[in-house]
Amino acid sequence: MLGMVEFFRKGVDTQARQGFLWFPVFFALGIIMYFTLYKSVGYYGSVSAVLCSFFLIIGSWRFEIMRLLVIGIFLFACGFLVAQLRTHSVYTPVLSKKMQPVNVEGVIDYAEPLEDGKGQRLVLRDVIIERLEAYDTPRKIRVTFRKTLDKPYRSGQRISFLGGLSRPSPSLIPGGFDFQRYLYFQGIGATGFSFGAAEVLDDTERRAFFSALREAIGRKVLSNSAEHIQARSFAAAMLIGERGSMAEANREAMRKAGLAHMLAISGLHIGLFSGVVFFLIRCALAIFPTIALNYPIKKMAAVVAMGAAVFYMFMAGASIPSQRAVLMALVFYLAIILDRTPLSMRLVAFAAMVVLLLAPESLLNVSFQLSFSAVAALVYFYDVTSGFWKRLYGHQNPLVRIGFYLLGVSATTCVATIATAPFTLYHFQELATYGLLGNLLAMPVLSFIVMPFAVISYVLMPLGLEQYPLWIVGFGGELIFKIAHFVSSLEGAVVNVGQWDLAVLLCFSAASILMILVRGWIKVLAIFPFIAAFWFIFTTSLPFFLVASSGKLAAFYDGEQLSFSTLRAERFTREVWQRSYGLAGMQSNKWQKEGGETVFCGEAGCRVRYEEHIIDIIDRAKDFPESCESGADVVIVKEPVNILCQGAEIINFYDLRYRGAHGLYEAHGRIKVRHIEPFAPRFDLPKPAGIN
Repeated sequence: MLGMVEFFRKGVDTQARQGFLWFPVFFALGIIMYFTLYKSVGYYGSVSAVLCSFFLIIGSWRFEIMRLLVIGIFLFACGFLVAQLRTHSVYTPVLSKKMQPVNVEGVIDYAEPLEDGKGQRLVLRDVIIERLEAYDTPRKIRVTFRKTLDKPYRSGQRISFLGGLSRPSPSLIPGGFDFQRYLYFQGIGATGFSFGAAEVLDDTERRAFFSALREAIGRKVLSNSAEHIQARSFAAAMLIGERGSMAEANREAMRKAGLAHMLAISGLHIGLFSGVVFFLIRCALAIFPTIALNYPIKKMAAVVAMGAAVFYMFMAGASIPSQRAVLMALVFYLAIILDRTPLSMRLVAFAAMVVLLLAPESLLNVSFQLSFSAVAALVYFYDVTSGFWKRLYGHQNPLVRIGFYLLGVSATTCVATIATAPFTLYHFQELATYGLLGNLLAMPVLSFIVMPFAVISYVLMPLGLEQYPLWIVGFGGELIFKIAHFVSSLEGAVVNVGQWDLAVLLCFSAASILMILVRGWIKVLAIFPFIAAFWFIFTTSLPFFLVASSGKLAAFYDGEQLSFSTLRAERFTREVWQRSYGLAGMQSNKWQKEGGETVFCGEAGCRVRYEEHIIDIIDRAKDFPESCESGADVVIVKEPVNILCQGAEIINFYDLRYRGAHGLYEAHGRIKVRHIEPFAPRFDLPKPAGIN
């Protein structure tokens, strides 16, 4: 018995040395809890929890296990509070109802071209909206101009136009991506479109340096000629993070080939860009013996590479993924300057902690989850197998070095694919089967052709000679597109699954964290959340009936196919629903008007029979009593009703408007209704300055 106790104690003591690595984990748990309970807990409760746990740390400092436990609670409370403060600091009013037509005026904060130059997507600030008071006006809005423009709009211009605005869409399906919350943290409270061209009211406002520089480079890259537009769009994506002009077919092929990560400026691009600069500067300094023998050229190159990483981040738009990547790159090069090991799990934990402190909402974004899961898995893998790689790299034969590179790319791709697969399947319901093949073919092109010449193009732009390296970048882009189309055209290139419950993702995350961070025999605990994840996959069911928030679209799932009430309205919603059921790309079927056994429609509406249940969806409130008396279990009315229906669940106009899309689930012989509530955080403190 004493031996077992000692064995267990040693296992726990081993984890104490891993304490810092758990900081972002407990902090993230607090953030998750906030976004689960953001309407029910106020500031005073969360501040009290932080203070109480802090004093408990002081009181339990001499007791190691108790101290570690209380530190975890303290970090949890801090994560909750930081998420609250962040939500408060970015507050923006969200448009409550659709406004169309309406006169809108604002300053262009960001301009993005659409596919093939067919218009622009603008983000406006300092907005004035007709018939809307200042305290109800969003800080920013996002507007699409669909018509081809002779002279594109640019940031800093104040424009006026006639358009239509609406509130950002919440999730289109229970458990789906919350577009409204995503835009809220960007300060965007309305989206819309323009009926025509805008009038430029003022063109004299001074723009931010990098914003003006990005637009100037974008014009150079995208308007050199009418030929090879997709090559130029790829060059724009690599240089300034501009992907809007890229053809949807190319983006789709990249995604199905497992190459979508090449289009979003993140850790891969920041690492390659700064790495090329590091290599070139170090080689240039090594040419001069006086400098190479008397100065630390490796550290000097690291300093320049740090500046290059920051420069590239701003040129790419300074998105959250690029900021996160730059943070890790800076710590990496700082470790080189300080003669420390640049690749370690502490670096990953530090970067995660800083990102969550500055932008806690990024924890919910797929880019954060994919990047940190991949980086953590790769650092762990190469730490465990470092001896093998050192022995292999010791050979000087060039052929062995080539083989070493291919093996490294293969291993990196396999590890990253396995680590990110749960997140990819949860968010996108699909996985690229031939991602390894696609990356083996495309990564050398990106690493040795695209990114080096992207660096050279920046250097030559002041001299007006950028067209030559940009042509090579575009050539590399066309080659990558061809690889993507080839790989995505292979049979079985994509595996589709139905939407997973959030519990699946949490279990996989817990298993991965335990596997990577825990040392010793306690690592075997990872098997339990791993098994639980598969249990949730096979026991969680999808809704058999869906209705959109507009009431214009409904869908029925019979276990094999998804059929719709109409094929004219809400095309994007239909595509999202099909993907959520693992039926992406399949033909859409419409409900029969008469004669259907499961679904049949008449003049008043439609009736769905599912096992022993009856669901009615009716257009007018006057037909509601008849539907109620006919024994329906759920009645969906597209108009407001105030009549109760005994024994039936009622979903009316106001439920759809204020609670979003609804899903019906079958559980133990009864129907369970789930809905989506718009993201509307609670504030106990005064709203930020400038918001009335």
